[in-house]
Amino acid sequence: MFDGTYNSGTAPFWQFVFFSNATQQLLIATDVLGIPHLYPPIAMTSECAESTGLSVKPWGMSQLFDFAHGGFPGNSPGMANAAWVSLARQWAAGLQHRPTEMFVMGAAQFGSGQPPDTMTMFYTCGTPGGAGATPGLDVFAGPPGDPGDTATVIGSFDYKIGCTPTANNFTAIPIRVNFSNTTELSGVSASVVQTKFQFELDGAPPFNGPGYDTVGITSWMTQLNLTLSNGSALPVAKSGCSAWVPSVSSCVPSTSGWYAVLFSPDSEWEGSYAATSSGAGWSYPVLPIANNETIALVIPSDWNVAGDTLEITSTTASLPLSGAVVIS
Repeated sequence: MFDGTYNSGTAPFWQFVFFSNATQQLLIATDVLGIPHLYPPIAMTSECAESTGLSVKPWGMSQLFDFAHGGFPGNSPGMANAAWVSLARQWAAGLQHRPTEMFVMGAAQFGSGQPPDTMTMFYTCGTPGGAGATPGLDVFAGPPGDPGDTATVIGSFDYKIGCTPTANNFTAIPIRVNFSNTTELSGVSASVVQTKFQFELDGAPPFNGPGYDTVGITSWMTQLNLTLSNGSALPVAKSGCSAWVPSVSSCVPSTSGWYAVLFSPDSEWEGSYAATSSGAGWSYPVLPIANNETIALVIPSDWNVAGDTLEITSTTASLPLSGAVVIS
């Protein structure tokens, strides 16, 4: 939880990428809530560096940017205050949802895809309520040659971006969730049924076929249902593993109903769907829902769910999403 303000220049998360001339490797460092962490070196030929574009000499682009601006700015409070007071405060007042604020410095392109620059970005994609055509605002700071003057606004760019899959005119593309066959796990204290899923675009051509690029779909947009063959909904219980666990075998079953756990493609716990004080929902509101993830249903051991149906639906019209699988 972050309690800062938009004009403070502070942030709960910072990420920096360094290139070592000595080792020809990348180093990624993060600062999360004031706690720094340096990750192991990444080779330029690694899949990680190549798939993210970091292997295309990012240090060279950063050097050019650095020379053009006389060095990187260090005054994020000045950047934030200038951006907020001059433009962003009025822009944010017209939104339905609170935006995320980001500071972008260096050769990175993000969101709007504007040329690399020193900027404060206000972005609604990835926040609760952000789906479909979402607004964004880039505010550029500091005149060239004076990197310390980040309190000067020199331009802005107001735009829209398709957060969830949209066609060229920003209309929503229907998404179908295709589940694999269900499997029952043995050797655990509860009955566990799991199924992997993939997205498929279900719109008119060319917006149909495998959903390889369905970024932006997050947990608040989706809900799960487990129903009998006659369509009656089965009760949802509180989660028995609402925090990280090494595997589903660590999830404690409930005697009153089912709950679900989401695992990443590499089998890492990501979150759970269960009963809460405000109804059934996810343990985190902005949890990425992506291809090749697995939903595991944790069910009372005395239930027979063969023939029951697991269904996923959308909570917003901006994401027409649906899918179901019959448990075998």
